[in-house]
Amino acid sequence: MVELHDLGFKGPPFTWHKSSLFERLDRALGSEAWIIFFPNSLITHLPKIKLDHIPLLNLNPEITVLEGWVEHTEFGDFVIDKGTTSESLVKFIEFLEEWNKSIYDYITIRKRKFLYKLTEIQRQMDLFGSNQLA
Repeated sequence: MVELHDLGFKGPPFTWHKSSLFERLDRALGSEAWIIFFPNSLITHLPKIKLDHIPLLNLNPEITVLEGWVEHTEFGDFVIDKGTTSESLVKFIEFLEEWNKSIYDYITIRKRKFLYKLTEIQRQMDLFGSNQLA
């Protein structure tokens, strides 16, 4: 499992408040490889306007790390391998897009097939009862 570290922030210390309760709910996390590859990663807490939540500023909107990636057993090794061998952020993002496609490309097709099977099971149960499924 990849150990994640808080990347820090600048701006107001809290991202949410209600009455007299203040909390820092939002934060950015990065692995050791991420910190080495992107040493200047920083989240900016913008001033609160009207909401109980303050907005965060991401100066690299093309980089989005999905929770499923971090939980995937190969992601940490991928970041260490590609993050240290890539000569630029653009190249790393290209590697990341290729990795994502190779890992998750057919998830929509698998989901569609799974839902079709569930629909067929439900149809069989409606027509014949659950005894016919054994």
